[in-house]
Amino acid sequence: MLRMNWYPRSFPRLILIGYGLALLPLLVAIGYVLFSLNALSAQFQAALDRTAAAERLKWELSDNLEHMDSVLKRTEPNDLAIGLAHYREERTHWHRTSAEFQSLAADDASLVAATNRFLAREEAAFQQAMRERTTAPLLAVLPELQGGLPAVFAGSQKLVEQTRNGFAESESTVRRRLLSALLSATLSTLLIIALAQRMIGRLLAAFERAVRRLGVGELERPIRLGGTRDMQWLGRRLDWLRQRLLQLERERTRLLRHASHELKTPLAVLREGAALLGEGGLGPINAEQADVVAIMRNNALRLERLIEALLQLQRAGYASAHMKLETLQIDTALEQVLVTHRLGTRDKQLVIEVQAEALAVEAGQEELLTILNNLVANAIKYSPPGGKITIRLVRHGYFALIDVQDEGPGVADAEAETIFEPFFRSASSKGVGGIGLGLPIAREYARALGGELWLATAPPRGALFRLRLPLKES
Repeated sequence: MLRMNWYPRSFPRLILIGYGLALLPLLVAIGYVLFSLNALSAQFQAALDRTAAAERLKWELSDNLEHMDSVLKRTEPNDLAIGLAHYREERTHWHRTSAEFQSLAADDASLVAATNRFLAREEAAFQQAMRERTTAPLLAVLPELQGGLPAVFAGSQKLVEQTRNGFAESESTVRRRLLSALLSATLSTLLIIALAQRMIGRLLAAFERAVRRLGVGELERPIRLGGTRDMQWLGRRLDWLRQRLLQLERERTRLLRHASHELKTPLAVLREGAALLGEGGLGPINAEQADVVAIMRNNALRLERLIEALLQLQRAGYASAHMKLETLQIDTALEQVLVTHRLGTRDKQLVIEVQAEALAVEAGQEELLTILNNLVANAIKYSPPGGKITIRLVRHGYFALIDVQDEGPGVADAEAETIFEPFFRSASSKGVGGIGLGLPIAREYARALGGELWLATAPPRGALFRLRLPLKES
C-alpha cells in the first residue's frame, strides 16, 4: 500500500508554507476588519447624510410655508390671478420638499401620515380658494400648518435619534465582531504555528535520533527519514554513512580478532616457557634468573588479560545488537558475583554490607554479571585492608538503582567522566594494578541494557558508583 507524502519538496519550502499558513488567518482577519470598517463608514456617512437632510428639510418646509403665506398676504383682490399663480409656484416647492421629507421618513408611518394630513388640508383649502376666487381659506390654513410643524419636526428628530442609536449599536456590534475575528485569527495562527512546529520538530527529532544511533554505535538497523525530499536525501546519506561505519567497524573487529589470535599464540609460548624455566624443568636457575623469569611470566599474563579486555570492550560496544535477553534477578546475580570475590575480600579482611531488594530485569546474563563483577572488583581493588564496601539495590520508579560504595581514595571531581574512558588511570590509582578497561566495559554494557553508569556524589571517604537499569515490565 502506497503511503502519500504530504510534505513539500524541500525543508525551506516547508518553513515558508508554515509561515504562509500562519499568516493566512491574520490576513483574513485584516480583510474582514477593512470590510467591516468600510461598511461602518458607509453606515456612518448615511446616518450623517440623513441627519443633515432632516435639518435641511425642516428649514425648507418652514421656509416654504412662510413664502406661501407671504405671497398670499401680498396679493391684492384685483391681482388675485397673479397672486395665486405665485402661490402655485411656492406650493410646488413645498410639495417637492414634503415628498423628500416623506422619503426620508419612510421608516416612520406616523410622520408620513402627518405629512399627508398637512398636504390634504392645504389641498382642500387650495381647491376652495380656487373655487371661491379668494385667499381666505389658505390664509386660515397656513398658520395652522406652521403651528403643526414643530410636532412633525419633533418626530423627525426622534427619527434622527433612532438613526444615531442604530449607528451606535452597529458600531458596538462591529467592534465585538472585530475583537472576535482578531481573537479567532490569533488562536488559529497559534494553532497553525504549533502544528508547523510539531511537524518540523518531528523531522528534526527523527534526524537527531538517526545521528544519535550513529553516535552510540547502533549500526545494524537501516536509517530512513521521511518528510521533505531533502530530508529523505539526507536520510539516504546518513544510511550510507551507517553502512560505511559498519564496514569499518567490522574490519576493525576482524583486525582486532586476528591480531589478538596472533598475539595469544606467542604469548602462550612465552608464558609456558617462563613457567618451565621457573619450575627448573631445564635445569636449576639462580635467584636473579628466577626474578627475570617471574617478570616474563607476569607480563605475559598481563598482556593476555589486556587482549581479553580489549575484545570484551569491543563486544560491549555492540552488545545491544547481539545480546540474548532473558529475565534475570539482580539480587541473585549479585550474590554470584560476591561468591567469586570471596577470596579477595577475605585476603583484605573487607566487610561487605548488602541491602538488596528482589528486582528483575531483561538483560543478557554475561553482560549483567560483567557489569556487577567490574564494579565489585573495582571497589575491592581500591578499598584499604579492613575497609567496608556497601552495596544497595533498590527500586526507583521504573528503574533499579545499584550503588557500590567503597572507602578507598575516591575520585577527583575533574575525573568523574574521564575515568570511564579506556585506559584512563586516575591519580588515586597509583600503586593499584589494572589496565583501565573495567569501568568503560561496565558502562558500555549498562547502556546496551538501556541503563546508565556514573560516579555519584562522592561520600566523605571513597567513591560511590551508581548503576541504573530499567526493570522488567510486569
